[in-house]
Amino acid sequence: MRKTLALTTAILMTAGPVLAQDDMKMMTDYDADGDGMLSMQEYRDGDMSAGFTGYDADGDGMVTTDEFDAGREGMEEMVGSDTYDIDASGDISEDEFYEADFDRFDADDNDLLDEDEYNMFSGERQMMMDRDG
Repeated sequence: MRKTLALTTAILMTAGPVLAQDDMKMMTDYDADGDGMLSMQEYRDGDMSAGFTGYDADGDGMVTTDEFDAGREGMEEMVGSDTYDIDASGDISEDEFYEADFDRFDADDNDLLDEDEYNMFSGERQMMMDRDG
């Protein structure tokens, strides 16, 4: 048991920096101006399958609260559709989606995502991808 725990700890300590480098590489790919931070526009431009269109099941350009909740099934404790439905209309526009998503991770509220904030976003996206297979 102790050997297994020690081995697991050693693997995680070795893999941690590699995983962080992978996240940073992805962030660098999105960082169009190369300043080491992601602006809202860079975030929108760089977003992939976990983005707005991934929630818009019927492709009508709006995400209903039902579509949103279905897309976050099993992760409701993290955030609900009310966080994203800024105008409380019952639908989430693309602008609302990206504004709320970006703001959730912009911990210092400076309208930029730094490496740590991006890694929080990246970690949540990875959890969603793992869940969806």
